[in-house]
Amino acid sequence: RGKIERFFRTVRGQFLAPLGPEGTRSLETLDQRFGAWLEGEYHRTPHQGLGNGDAPADRWTRDSPSLRPVGPATDLNTLFLQPFSRKVYNDRTVRFQGRVYEVDAALVGQRIVLLHDPNAEPGSPLRVQFQGEDAGRAALVDPYANAISRGERPEEPPADDDPDDDDGEDEPAIALRKIGKEPR
Repeated sequence: RGKIERFFRTVRGQFLAPLGPEGTRSLETLDQRFGAWLEGEYHRTPHQGLGNGDAPADRWTRDSPSLRPVGPATDLNTLFLQPFSRKVYNDRTVRFQGRVYEVDAALVGQRIVLLHDPNAEPGSPLRVQFQGEDAGRAALVDPYANAISRGERPEEPPADDDPDDDDGEDEPAIALRKIGKEPR
């Protein structure tokens, strides 16, 4: 509790006091100035509470050897995707969060990793990885469009090679003529 109170005393004394009323007219201006002060002064000034007079930024860098900066070409959104392992069913689908997604047919029977963005809309496409490599996207299955399986779809009607059908008559007229009666 003492460290928190000390921080706020420092904020009041070193940041707010010299700021003046013009620096607090808008929240955006205050936020920008506070961020600049925090990064530029507070984290770079030696603190007595750190023992040997280290600045907080230097101490944090020294005590965190496992942390390393990311390069400018790194896609930060990819770093925060959550991986989920799934097996692809024979119908090219995987289940995730109560929804059914379709993936590439080459992945049937394989174990894949779905990369999920926790901030994305539910049902958004998911990135797919197979053996550590990008394997495309998993798209949400449309239950209406896929209600009839390929095996149950009606076949195309056969071509009608009936010579009696060439005169543009309708089906009932053709049927009546075939049984020997004239259409009305």
